[in-house]
Amino acid sequence: DEPTSSLDENNRNSIVSLIAKFKRERTFVITSHTNDFIQIADFIVDLDSKKILGKEEIAKLATFTAAKYS
Repeated sequence: DEPTSSLDENNRNSIVSLIAKFKRERTFVITSHTNDFIQIADFIVDLDSKKILGKEEIAKLATFTAAKYS
């Protein structure tokens, strides 16, 4: 499930910030549907469509996902 689901907003933001900082040096594979992680992703594997999405598609997906899972 969502890796930060049991955290409060401050701790969740800290985790997202750390991942954003270290993603230049490391590879992270995260299962998530929240905008926090979608917005910092370099690529997304969309399991529904079986496609790999780049930055342009991620911007569109972030808007769609926020509405879908809110």
